[in-house]
Amino acid sequence: MVLLFTDLVGSVDLKRRLGDDEAGRLIARHDALFRAAIADLPAAEVLKDTGDGFMARFQSARDAVIAALRFQHAMRSEPWPAERVLRARVGVHLGEASELEPEDATGKPKISGLAVDLAARVMGLALPGQILLTRAAFDNARQNLREHPPMPGAATPPLRWMAHGPYLFHGSDEPMEVFEVGAVGSAVGGAVGGAVGGAPLVAPPDGEKARRAVAADEEETLGWRPAAGMSIPDRRGWVLERRLGEGGFGEVWLGVNPATGTRRVFKFCYDAERLRSLKRELTLFRLLREALGDRDDIARLYDVRLDEPPFFLESEFTEQGSLVEWAGRIGGLDRAPIEQRIDIIARVADAVAAAHSVGVLHKDIKPGNILIDKDREGNPRPRLTDFGIGMLTDRTPLDRRQFTAAGFTRTLLGQNQTHTGTPLYSPPEAFAGKPFTVQGDIYALGVMLYQMVVGDFERPLGHGWERDVPDPILRSDIASCVAADGSRRLASAAELAERLRSLDQRRRAARRRRAARFAGLTSLILLGLLAMAAALFVRERDLRGLAERELERKNRLLDYLVKGIIARSDPTRQRAGGGGGGREAGMSVTIASALDAAFDAAQQQLGDDPASLADVYRTLGLSYKNLDLYDRAERAMLRALEVRKGLHSGDHEQIAESMLDVADTLWWQRRFEEALPLYQDALAMRKRLFPARSAPVAEALNNLAACLNSMGRRDQAEPSFREALAIRTELHAANPASIDPMLIAAVKNNLANCLRHQDDPARRAEAKRLFEEAIDTARELGGEQHAYVARGLHLLAIFLWEIGEFDEAERRFVECLDIKRTLYEGPNTSVAVTAYAFAEFLIQRNRTAEAEPHALAALAIRRAAPDATPADLADSLTQAARLHEAAGRPAEAEPLLIEAHRTLAASPRHGSSHARTRQAIERIVQYYERVNRPDDAARYRAMLE
Repeated sequence: MVLLFTDLVGSVDLKRRLGDDEAGRLIARHDALFRAAIADLPAAEVLKDTGDGFMARFQSARDAVIAALRFQHAMRSEPWPAERVLRARVGVHLGEASELEPEDATGKPKISGLAVDLAARVMGLALPGQILLTRAAFDNARQNLREHPPMPGAATPPLRWMAHGPYLFHGSDEPMEVFEVGAVGSAVGGAVGGAVGGAPLVAPPDGEKARRAVAADEEETLGWRPAAGMSIPDRRGWVLERRLGEGGFGEVWLGVNPATGTRRVFKFCYDAERLRSLKRELTLFRLLREALGDRDDIARLYDVRLDEPPFFLESEFTEQGSLVEWAGRIGGLDRAPIEQRIDIIARVADAVAAAHSVGVLHKDIKPGNILIDKDREGNPRPRLTDFGIGMLTDRTPLDRRQFTAAGFTRTLLGQNQTHTGTPLYSPPEAFAGKPFTVQGDIYALGVMLYQMVVGDFERPLGHGWERDVPDPILRSDIASCVAADGSRRLASAAELAERLRSLDQRRRAARRRRAARFAGLTSLILLGLLAMAAALFVRERDLRGLAERELERKNRLLDYLVKGIIARSDPTRQRAGGGGGGREAGMSVTIASALDAAFDAAQQQLGDDPASLADVYRTLGLSYKNLDLYDRAERAMLRALEVRKGLHSGDHEQIAESMLDVADTLWWQRRFEEALPLYQDALAMRKRLFPARSAPVAEALNNLAACLNSMGRRDQAEPSFREALAIRTELHAANPASIDPMLIAAVKNNLANCLRHQDDPARRAEAKRLFEEAIDTARELGGEQHAYVARGLHLLAIFLWEIGEFDEAERRFVECLDIKRTLYEGPNTSVAVTAYAFAEFLIQRNRTAEAEPHALAALAIRRAAPDATPADLADSLTQAARLHEAAGRPAEAEPLLIEAHRTLAASPRHGSSHARTRQAIERIVQYYERVNRPDDAARYRAMLE
């Protein structure tokens, strides 16, 4: 609520000098003036009459200021008797308070809380005739009150809004900013505050209850403040219309020249430290204009005032306003054609590229800093503005033009220039304390491109953003801009502009490549099916009494299925839409949908040939599995197993093979309990069908052991891993061509990973040897940069960390990350797994500053990668929150902890009652307890009950 306190200055002395009766008559007149001032204001209410003042509340800060101005004007205009002139002080505050039940016969509610204390403190600081306000009330009122309220029989005086800086009040640890609003009077020497008929408009002096806490270099930025309807100093004919925004430097206002109707943007600076930002912006604008000329895509700078307060820059304004305002004018960003939205980003990228060409980095690219104008045809044309926190990468352009580097320190070249603007558009490296580069602006362009594509400026670039962008070309462009590793982003903004302008050509080329790729994939299926056809021919040739025409019929059916898959895989075809007869224009049929169609057709075409039908189902299942479509792979593999069981009685290798196939699809889905009996049955069957020391038995042993190990049953997994390793090693020694050495390396890795979890020094020593041998084998066969090498290095690093070999563990982590970042492009969860683990390693080594970039990189990947699990994302969010707290940034930890909880609660696998979700809530409770926010802690603690 908005609270207003008044106090009659010197009321005790007045009663002593005049007596209670005479003083009472004067005070009664004072009371009548105040009640008249609030009489017609809606919802205005006197809560308490203190005898020499009032406590009142109002519907808005504007109403409270109107009442205060009326009251002070009436007090100044009242013909008080000589030597009996009364003056009052007023304080206004907007804040939270509690309304309690009335305690007396008045029926007025009792108002309590910190807001009451603050309003009273501010009032007590005021000089006679002065109206003081706190920040929120001041900001609210000056945007909604354009002039002094009219007073009967008097000319309306001009208003002035003032900032007096922070004051430290008695009993408070934190200073509070104090502001003033008042009427401007005629100056006369010796008058209090320098005016007669006006407000003091000076900073209140120090007293017993408060003292001013303003540094000497901040004094010049205090005083006058802009407000709606005010004239602009040194800009005759210009009036402020409304506030457009604010930042660390001060405020941005829209000014208008009523005579011409011209509008301009005025950026006011109130911070002595940030005054350099305005000087920097002026320098950058001058450099851009001198080096690039007047560009239509970079806003113009018209005037400056940096020699005396109020300091400001005057720059171009467009009728359409910012990109955000333009979107609102057309009814929402999604109402603009997608081609138009992409064209805007391409043009912004042109402007950014031009700035980069002369060494200027913007550092705060966002929709609010893009102005929109219109060309003659009415098309939107963007203009980049607000270089207030920009920087130079090279001083040469300044020196060449003999510019003074105003606003820049010795960190001109960016070694310490890590500050960026809006967090939503800031690159991950900015939060890790790394220098800002060209790729930082590229990241912001990527986020804006994503928002333009999805049609929503409020949508952050979060985990799984790829699902929002159906066009793979645009998805690739966005990913190339927002890669967690800046070195993997586009090299220039010009490259992004070129990509966006060539979308149609790139789409046509992609369709050609996709056609070729689909042809290759379907060729693989064709080869598999042809192999089945050959097997069918051999099998049926050996069957006595089979008529030739029957064999021809079966081969014709198989041929039909093969050709059907190829036809369905044609990426140039269109197909009718779903119910209602609609059409999905341009919808290419992917290899997955071609496999679906083949799956549906298989029973009808090969139902009378179960052996071939089972082979087709298995081939389709393997194809699904290679596409990571495990649910569909499971369906196909189950169908193959069902057909084979009906075809063969008793033990048969094809049944064992299908059982392993089904178990593998379940294992990949982490459904270990369902997979285990199938693995066990397959192993038992293969032991009955093959020699004990054979490759099929070794495969079944390894797969069963992997399942047991995943379930934590390592004492059962170990002997199976050992037996599988022994068999494969023996077979390779007897005939090197019979076993791929990579299979030996794989089982060594598996066995080592099993042994590392066991509390036995001998087993751990063996685990280390096996890890290293597996890595050496992978390097020898696949090269230094091979996925098996990276996997082995990750496992070895974890193991070395566990056994206390920290230096060696760190070396292996770094080596693994280097290989993975070379192997994988885009947000890859494998990179995130190692980055997260390495960050945790560094945290436990008390090297939190070094851990932060790895933790943030892992978090960025898991937010962007579509295959990241909710649990992994929650882990990264929690890790990043811990690091923010360790770095003394607790406010940045709070939203991450809350996001971790929501991620787990929304996950079907976890939900609100899962143990991990409850742990996330407990971490939030502990956080609020650490930052002394008991109410918030209690709110989350209630979720645990």
